[in-house]
Parts: sequence; structure tokens; C-alpha cells
Amino acid sequence: NIASGKSTELYTIARLIKKYAHTRRNKSRIVFKNSRVGEVACSRVNINKAKKLLNYNPITKIEEGIQKTIEKYRLQKFNEIKKEMNKKWVKFWKIK
Repeated sequence: NIASGKSTELYTIARLIKKYAHTRRNKSRIVFKNSRVGEVACSRVNINKAKKLLNYNPITKIEEGIQKTIEKYRLQKFNEIKKEMNKKWVKFWKIK
């Protein structure tokens, strides 16, 4: 992940994570607090060098990237749980 060259508000990112990570049990809320001393209010990455040297051109929008990341994480966790359950079943049915 390099960047898109566009600025995205933290609230927008939080909303997208909440949208795609939503479950019925997840009752999380986005909470606003006062900014801390020295906190950066806004940032944007200059991608001109990456475009020039790497022929980089961002193609994935922030929403799609967050959605895919959450889906990949969920699939990875599912596979880890499935693997652990398989180990337990093998132990359970193993004849000594």
C-alpha cells in the first residue's frame, strides 16, 4: 500500500470500517474526543515520485480496499478456527 494522493478524513475511514466489520454482536460506536497536542489534523501523501519511478497508478478506492482487507482478515480467522477445530476432532477420535 503506497497511497492514493488524496486526503481522507479519519471519520470516513472509521465509518467504512464500522460498515464492513459490522456484525450483530458488534455494538461499537465512533467516539469523538478532543485532539491531542501535536496531533496532525490533516495529511496527504505525495505520490508523484512513485508514479514516475514505479509507473504507479492507484486503482483501488479507499472503500474497496477497506472492504477487501476486512474480508481477507475474516477469511484468515475462519481458516485458523477451522484448522484448530480439525486438530481437536482428530484428537477426539484418535484411537489409542
